[in-house]
Amino acid sequence: MNAEYKYIRQARLPGVGERGQRALLAARRSLSSEGDLEREVEARYLRGAGVGLVEAARPGRAPVPGAPAALTALSPGAREVALGAFAALAQIQDILTDSG
Repeated sequence: MNAEYKYIRQARLPGVGERGQRALLAARRSLSSEGDLEREVEARYLRGAGVGLVEAARPGRAPVPGAPAALTALSPGAREVALGAFAALAQIQDILTDSG
């Protein structure tokens, strides 16, 4: 299955469009999350969005700032999943902002 067909639904979204989907496919991102589960969730979200290359985090890299304070009320496992998703969505938003 080619990438154009695989991501056609995303490319039809007003916030993504064809230009944004091409930017996602061309993007190269390093994981920014700290924990193993966070990194796994972040990687899955990025790959699911079509990010072209997802690399392991670089040593000493700081986590993505600005996670909602409400996440502290979650159980540890749920918090890790939410932080990984938040990190991925922040990276996707950066890619789409740069492409627009």
